[in-house]
Amino acid sequence: MSGDDQPLNLGAATTAKARDRIDRLKRIAKAADLHRRETGVSALVLAFPLITVDDRAITGASSIRIAPLALWPLKLKIQGGPRVDELRCRTRTRGQPSARPGAGAANAASAWRNAFNTLLSDGVERIPELIIAFRELAPGAEPSLGPVPQPADIKGQHVPKLVASGAIMVADFPSQEIVSDLRAVLGKPITDTALECLLHIAEARHPGLLPRAKEEERFTTLEADPSQEEAVLAARQAPGLRLEGPPGTGKSQTIVNIITDCLGRGETIMLVCEKQAALEVVHKRLRAEGLGRRVVRIEDTQSDRKRLLQELQTHIPQIIETQAGAHNEIRAKRKETASAIDLLEADLSAYHEAVYAASERLGLSYRDVVARIATHEPAARGLSVPVLRPVLGQLTPRRRGANRHRVPQSPRRLV
Repeated sequence: MSGDDQPLNLGAATTAKARDRIDRLKRIAKAADLHRRETGVSALVLAFPLITVDDRAITGASSIRIAPLALWPLKLKIQGGPRVDELRCRTRTRGQPSARPGAGAANAASAWRNAFNTLLSDGVERIPELIIAFRELAPGAEPSLGPVPQPADIKGQHVPKLVASGAIMVADFPSQEIVSDLRAVLGKPITDTALECLLHIAEARHPGLLPRAKEEERFTTLEADPSQEEAVLAARQAPGLRLEGPPGTGKSQTIVNIITDCLGRGETIMLVCEKQAALEVVHKRLRAEGLGRRVVRIEDTQSDRKRLLQELQTHIPQIIETQAGAHNEIRAKRKETASAIDLLEADLSAYHEAVYAASERLGLSYRDVVARIATHEPAARGLSVPVLRPVLGQLTPRRRGANRHRVPQSPRRLV
């Protein structure tokens, strides 16, 4: 039970049983290393000691329960012979020493956990010390090390028993990777991060109106209205944003534009969906936009492994073999097209300002004047507006308002 990194000599593998033991350890070490490289989690543990019980609430073979009291993280390495490195880092208790549910189960689990934490704080180096520490909770526990009990030995044992037995295994629990990531971020400040916005701890803080980016700096591929374009620009700002809206309002379309905007600016992006159907909608649109080889879809880290490697073997050579000159030509053409679009948008913006800007002299915009003319058009047919300019041109808006009631009902009489 040492906490150092000294190798443990298992002895020479001179018998068939010893060689089989070494082969099994090699397979476990290989599986643990593969799991660590795929998930980033070191899941190799020593399950010790064990709690055994025959649960009366369950009938049949499934009533036999064998559960570890604690999982001790290990480092296992076979180096040209039967040598095993054992390393104790932190201890993770199972939390439920008894598989029997019912009243008091939570209190019993708490008592086991408290006793185990006290033991760790005092320090433990030998197996008997660990077993003796739990004799009050598990009377009759033997401190001598022995093999894992067989189901026949546990049959009829309706009281949980602590056994000085253990097993080396890869503890691959559901969502273990997520728990590991959450442990890694514990204690770190989340202010001004995307997590702060995601957990609704604080609302995202964005400027009132983001400046419109130049066409060359925009990389969206799907049509978008002004609100969707603003969402894409807001996604560039920390700590991110939250899109809300009923079905059919363009959320998936906006997500695709955010992804293409990130790719165009040389960033990487990960899309996580709770439902597979939502993931398929976005993936299908990205493929339709010609970005199929820029996207890697993973639904299961095990079953998708072969397909993922095949896609990488196909896509990476295509990207590497693409000539740099082709990229430069595309960039130059894109820059030229973007400049032309910026000029057109500038002309449209100037036209919009000229139509909607109010005249300082009249107090009305061109659009307002046209709207008023259109309102009185049926009664003003044949009226020559230029004739009225010398008469009305020098009047102030206040005088025009005072005189408009003096105009005859039929403007034709002025001609």
